[in-house]
Amino acid sequence: MMFIISFYDKIICLSGDFNNKVELYLESEKKWIELPEMKVERSNFCSCIIKDKYIFAFFGYNNPNKTYLDSIEYFDIIKI
Repeated sequence: MMFIISFYDKIICLSGDFNNKVELYLESEKKWIELPEMKVERSNFCSCIIKDKYIFAFFGYNNPNKTYLDSIEYFDIIKI
């Protein structure tokens, strides 16, 4: 399961089962752009936007290792 978040005119897709991809959809160009990958492959996680600047990914599950995660990572949306 992946996590999709809408932020103003951007659609951002975070990770999913068996991957750690992050992609941005540009409506104006009708295409997906790959962004730097998440540090940890995670699915079934929570996410939120803080101060219109950061997307946080909380905890989740790592399928290849069959482990629950206790890590948090974030992305600076302004740099996207």
